[in-house]
Amino acid sequence: MLNKKTLFLVLRIAVTAGLIAYLIFSGTIKFEEIKLSEIGISAFLIGFAFFFIIAIIGTVRWRLLIAAQGIDLDFFTSFRLTFVGWFFNIIMPGSTGGDLIKAYYAATISPDKKAGAVTSVFVDRGIGLFAMVFFAFVALLADISFVMASPTLRTVLLIVICLLILVALFFAVFLSKRIRYSRFVTRFVEKMPLGHLIEKVYDALYLYRSHKRAIVWAFLLSLCAHFIMVISNYCFAAALGVKEISFIYFLFLIPVGTFIDAVPISIAGIGVGEGAYSWLFGSFGKANKGFMIAVLMHVVKILWALVGAVFYLTSRKAIERARKRLAETEHPEDIIPEPADGKDTREPQNGVGTF
Repeated sequence: MLNKKTLFLVLRIAVTAGLIAYLIFSGTIKFEEIKLSEIGISAFLIGFAFFFIIAIIGTVRWRLLIAAQGIDLDFFTSFRLTFVGWFFNIIMPGSTGGDLIKAYYAATISPDKKAGAVTSVFVDRGIGLFAMVFFAFVALLADISFVMASPTLRTVLLIVICLLILVALFFAVFLSKRIRYSRFVTRFVEKMPLGHLIEKVYDALYLYRSHKRAIVWAFLLSLCAHFIMVISNYCFAAALGVKEISFIYFLFLIPVGTFIDAVPISIAGIGVGEGAYSWLFGSFGKANKGFMIAVLMHVVKILWALVGAVFYLTSRKAIERARKRLAETEHPEDIIPEPADGKDTREPQNGVGTF
């Protein structure tokens, strides 16, 4: 009898294979029209190199957010964990599974601030998704007449608007002082099975209310990362000989395709991303090319993930050393007692944290 892990793996493989099979047998993809020998190596390698810049930006962004929790990770440790997350993205469902592993290691490095470390990882992802949707929304508005003339792109615009509202509401609710200290929320959290843990995570999330600069910088860095992702995919398109689609359309095609690619139902998003790109580029009569752009993107992700595999296999001792170093140098605010008169003399933390 299959255990849960094996069954889960079988289901992921089945979903991935099923999605690819559907694209082929539905006639969406015509392999006879795909010629791998004609792929431009120079353009592909340029697109490949841009992913390294995305990793650098992602590392800096996460350091801003984890520093706001009072955790000072050195750049190289953060960089390693970014690639370790990329590695697990290819062996876990969707393209966001690595966040769970990254959160685990972040908590291991800072055991006295586990909730803050874990929360920083998911806030990092949340800001990235919000920036991605916002980026796509602005790009769609840039040529709204063309978008409204296409049934596919009208649907994309509606989806983007809904996502933008949902993510904005999420942050508005969880960063609201009135909601955080309302009786309803307090009693609700207390009655939850893991109420104490939930309260710690909620407090860690709410802490970002006092670190607006970190949030703003993380958002701006995310916009830069998405722009570079667009350029990278544009290079893949150039490698495939796609010249008919203007760069301005890539500004919303790629963020939307990347967002769908992150839906956690297949291995590394394979199949999901190809289907999304085929659907989106199909509105330009380039479903085949969209499929291949997604394939090249996944190939590049897998190649960079191999770097993460090396870091994963060699980083356990380094992570333990980092954890000990932080334990020796940190001064957690939680151990500072309140003065006798009941007034809290700790200075408010309004900066972006210390590097």
